[in-house]
Amino acid sequence: MKWIVYGYDIQCVEHSVHSMTPEVEVIVCDDADQLKTYSHASMIVILDDNLAYNEHLVKELMAHNNTLLVLQRVPLLPSARHYLSLGVKGYGNALMHSVYFRAAMETLQQQMIWLHPQLIAQLVGEIIPTQKSDFLALLTQREREIAHHLLEGKTNYEIADLLVITPRTVKAHASHLYQKLHVKDRLDFALRYK
Repeated sequence: MKWIVYGYDIQCVEHSVHSMTPEVEVIVCDDADQLKTYSHASMIVILDDNLAYNEHLVKELMAHNNTLLVLQRVPLLPSARHYLSLGVKGYGNALMHSVYFRAAMETLQQQMIWLHPQLIAQLVGEIIPTQKSDFLALLTQREREIAHHLLEGKTNYEIADLLVITPRTVKAHASHLYQKLHVKDRLDFALRYK
């Protein structure tokens, strides 16, 4: 597996490279013109806040059938929406934990869309309630507590702090409630039950 890493911020580029597993071949590109010569490549593109230039660059890279994971130092939900509307397959924080880097890369390799979990939590928090259901009767007491916090858009770490349990335990309970309710993930859960 080969990934091309491009960015204006040396610290973020180095962080991206160090977050990858050893079996990943990494090409660091520091020239936008050179970057535009690649086609059908997987890329991590670390962008600043210059939306006009970034949009032009992203469109040009997408025109060459590249798969892009766009990262910014301060990721914002409106920016995520904008880049995803341009065809980008992933969006997140340029300094995120290596676990998220690997998850993003795996997701993009499977030709699916990836967003940083914090952005997904924000997105879930914005969803307008559309369906009321007695789904809570199917859940254990702890799953009900976690379901309530998930629907408020809290992250696993925030829920763990509130309930004095580990984030891993929150994830396990969330997985069980998703199975019981026949939903794929947090976003699907929010869309159906908020």
